[in-house]
Amino acid sequence: MTPDLRIKDGVILRAAHFRPHMIEIHLAALRTAPPTTDDSVWVTDAWRSTDALPSLHARCLAFDYRCRNINALSEQSREDKGRAWAVRMRDELGEDYDVIAHGVLDGFHIHAEYDPR
Repeated sequence: MTPDLRIKDGVILRAAHFRPHMIEIHLAALRTAPPTTDDSVWVTDAWRSTDALPSLHARCLAFDYRCRNINALSEQSREDKGRAWAVRMRDELGEDYDVIAHGVLDGFHIHAEYDPR
């Protein structure tokens, strides 16, 4: 388990982000994270305006997690480890959650959301 959960400066958190089903996302991220260069899992986005790309961020139902601090010898290895992390998170969280790894280079990250069907 990665020991620290950190919030990037500028990330907007609302009270709704602290509901139990949202805390589960952080716990899954911490339990399943690969080794990182700073022993931390970083939240890089939480709430965002509906003016931005449509997503569950505006409804306080999603978080993004940094992948650029994953210990890896190459960018490809880092992305592979990030994709594997997303799969572990998805498996742990279950069908009420969606977890994907996407983006490129330093923008490559994990997006996790609570989206029960």
